[in-house]
Amino acid sequence: MHIFYLSLISFLFYYFILKKNFFIGFKECYGLGFFLYIIIPLALVLFYESKLIINFENFEGFNTQAIIKIYYLAGTSLFFFLLGYFSLKKRFKIIKIKQNFYQSEILLATLLSTFIFFYPINYIQPVLVMFSLLCLFLYKSNVSSFKKIIFLIIFLIIFQYLSANISGARRDIIKLLLIFCFFLSLIIQRKTLIFFVIILTISSFFFILLTTYVRTSKLGVFDNLDFNFFISFYEFISYYDFMSAFDNLIFIVSNEDFLYGKTLFKIFVAWIPREIWPTKPLDTTILIDQLRVNNFVGGTSFSVTLLGEIYWNFSWIGLFIFSYLIGVFAKNLDLTRKNELTDMQLIVFASLNYLIFVMWRGGISTSIINFLLNIFFILIVLYISRLVLKIKIIK
Repeated sequence: MHIFYLSLISFLFYYFILKKNFFIGFKECYGLGFFLYIIIPLALVLFYESKLIINFENFEGFNTQAIIKIYYLAGTSLFFFLLGYFSLKKRFKIIKIKQNFYQSEILLATLLSTFIFFYPINYIQPVLVMFSLLCLFLYKSNVSSFKKIIFLIIFLIIFQYLSANISGARRDIIKLLLIFCFFLSLIIQRKTLIFFVIILTISSFFFILLTTYVRTSKLGVFDNLDFNFFISFYEFISYYDFMSAFDNLIFIVSNEDFLYGKTLFKIFVAWIPREIWPTKPLDTTILIDQLRVNNFVGGTSFSVTLLGEIYWNFSWIGLFIFSYLIGVFAKNLDLTRKNELTDMQLIVFASLNYLIFVMWRGGISTSIINFLLNIFFILIVLYISRLVLKIKIIK
């Protein structure tokens, strides 16, 4: 019954987001995160749990009641998302950034952003900042759609390569892909869009493997590590965080100790130094490490999934409310997108794509803070560029 329940709700969810108003935007990225962090782990447990037990000595199988509970939690979260999405009929203004920039200002802002490669600023991601600005520059250019697509693809490959060798964060590869897909959705029609997304997702997987190789070799995990496009079942589970996140989700739903908003509202107190407030709430990705040993990976920071963090804070009632509000927000973005978007709205909307995806990993407050800081940095560098060009013109 629980498998049928989640299967039915999931079918309705993906049917509506893929069929109606398909666009690589917020709701599609929400669905991508749900698929990666919920559907895939459940499928692995359903068909390959014995293989997991064989490959991981600390894993002895999941509690059946906890698995059933996750089926109902996941299905209910999708149901309330759809309820929120279809309940909104008229858009409301939530992102009032009515600001456009000249192409010269955007290009100069991109060039100025290169300095954070050499002089890093905490939480500012140079690869994402520069790629977002370049995508905006190309989208506003007067060249043909074909040339825009070609240049977008070239820049995507270059920046994914840079990300693989510099940041070492696999999620950044996906972030770049989702930003790219947003701007690509503005240029081409649905059928062609799906083709490009499939091809570039496959190429992005190569860069994810490359990032894993670079990270692992830098950590000195293996003395003679050779890059291999084909990975074993053990590597597939241990190198990527979706199964370890699911393991933490099982732990969370198996207990009745709730956080009552501590990690969700951490965003409002994040600016207070821990030296002043030593007991300041921890991020869930750190807190979970203090409570348990993960069955699949080691480390100091772990995924808990969006579902896990919401449930850990407010149980079922929190899941109802947050899923509904996320659905409303997604519909509002779709309605807003039908109007002509300003330059800063384009940057924000493209960045919201990767925000909701990384939020599925967990650490909601930290994800939002990082998102806001990067958006704020882009806005500042654009205004600096405007000021510099005005001074040059006056002289």
